[in-house]
Amino acid sequence: MRAAALLRRSSLSVPVPPIVPSALPNLAMWLKADALTGLVDDDPVSSWTDSSGNGRHATNTLTARPAYKTAILNGQPVVRFDGVDDALAVAFTLPQPVHLFIVAQYRMFVADATVIDGNQVNTMRLYRTAATTIKQYAGVVGPALTTTPAAWHIYTCLFSGAASELRAESDSPVTGNVGTASGGGVTIGATGLSGGNRFSFGAVDVAEVVVYSAALSTSDRRGVEAYLGTKYGIPV
Repeated sequence: MRAAALLRRSSLSVPVPPIVPSALPNLAMWLKADALTGLVDDDPVSSWTDSSGNGRHATNTLTARPAYKTAILNGQPVVRFDGVDDALAVAFTLPQPVHLFIVAQYRMFVADATVIDGNQVNTMRLYRTAATTIKQYAGVVGPALTTTPAAWHIYTCLFSGAASELRAESDSPVTGNVGTASGGGVTIGATGLSGGNRFSFGAVDVAEVVVYSAALSTSDRRGVEAYLGTKYGIPV
């Protein structure tokens, strides 16, 4: 029994090999702040380059654009949304299931502030509902995660109807039904469009967004989290 217990503890401590997002199939979009070029600190970001090869660059050509910030997280840059009117968005076909990873930190608490959504309002939404609560929504209020949004986290969201999951650096997710809405693309820093407008802007810093148009296996999900954790110095 003692030997078996030691073996179990040893196996749990074995590091998970990082997996670069592009090494897996069904990569729909990949935004990373360190892929932005030609910008200096506080420059506005009008287009966040999609590193997936699919050309799904998140854009905003209006004056309300987030800012590029250098050396914020583990020496890496981030994109900073002001929580007032900043957003970046791109429309593309994105039905469930969707596995979404986002490295983000809320800079202040405002109820219902959004970190990410689909292209239309409430279709693939991750938002803060209380000082220590993050929730998912895709037609139905889904899993509620108790965490510390003012700290940096790797949020892993599976949007898959009644089998949806939400976690932050954990193998033990909160689960529930988020509804079956199709994201129809991605909006960062606010809700998707409703009547041509966006709402519930989030004062958030975002370092990286990885979106798959499929549910990943446990090993692949852990590998992507290990890649993000290693890059940004977030224990997973």
